[in-house]
Parts: sequence; structure tokens; C-alpha cells
Amino acid sequence: MSPAPSKQVIEQIRKDLFSTDEATLLQALSRCSADGNITLIEPLILLFFKSQEGQVREEAADILRSIKVANAEEPFMEALLNPEYKVIRKDILSFIWNSGLQPVGWIADITRIAVEGSLEEIIECLTLVESMDDLFPEEQVLDSVQLVREYLNEAPMSEKSKLLAAFLGLLESLEQD
Repeated sequence: MSPAPSKQVIEQIRKDLFSTDEATLLQALSRCSADGNITLIEPLILLFFKSQEGQVREEAADILRSIKVANAEEPFMEALLNPEYKVIRKDILSFIWNSGLQPVGWIADITRIAVEGSLEEIIECLTLVESMDDLFPEEQVLDSVQLVREYLNEAPMSEKSKLLAAFLGLLESLEQD
């Protein structure tokens, strides 16, 4: 995605992303790669969410996996925290990781998703946090450690608790940095 396309170009792409004509839609997806910017992340996630399968969903996913735009963490995290998108949270986490984004300011939110989520979501959260190399907000790391410890103290032993124990180890290593 290029950094500064005109507002008119972006609005036309956004409009075409919701076209009922598949050729127009596929062309809009192609233009996202060439002319898009950060404002198209949310519409692309919505398109991915609404598309059940097929070329449109795959093209949207490919774009979301490869976005290299400054400050893209915020729209991805907003989508991740949107309850409407709960069924695609693991996909959004994967998009964030694949794009090389560093949502360090959202470590507490990522931890909460891991604790509340499925095994796949825990794995995605673990992979994402492992890939981050920026400094984490200390208070959020402490809150995250406490949240996982509380879950592990109350939950019976399961595959989920084993994965969360590994996640806890990662969080504790962040405390020491």
C-alpha cells in the first residue's frame, strides 16, 4: 500500500469494496495493494468477515497479511477488540503477526483475548507477543501476568491451561527486560 493516495481514490476503492459486481470488487482489491492506505484496513477486515470463502476472501486476507503501513496497529487492534469480529479474531491476530506489526501498547488486550479465547487464539497471541521487540508498557505487562495467573489458579488442568502457562512464562520474561 502506498502512503498518500488522494482522498477521492480511497473513497472510490472503499465504495468498490462493497460492490455486488465481483469484477469491480476484485479490481478494488487489486487497487488496495497499489493505492490503499491505513483507512482501508477496517473495510478490508469487514470484507474478509462478510466473505465466506473464495477468491474475494483470499485476496482480502493476502492484503491484510502483507500491509506495511506506519501506525497500522490501531485499526487492526480496534477490529480485534470489536465483539462483532470475535469469530475471526485468530485471523486478525495472524494478519497482525504476518504484517510484522508491533502492538506493544495493547499487550493487556492481547492477554485478555488469550485468556478468554480458543486454543488457536492463544497460539496466535503467543506467536504475536514472541515476535514483538519494542518495549512493553510495564503496567500492562504486570496486569497481564496477574490476569493469566488468576486464570491458571482457578482453571482445571487442560490443553488451554498448558498453553496459557507457556504464555505466562513469556510474559514473566518481559517483566525482567
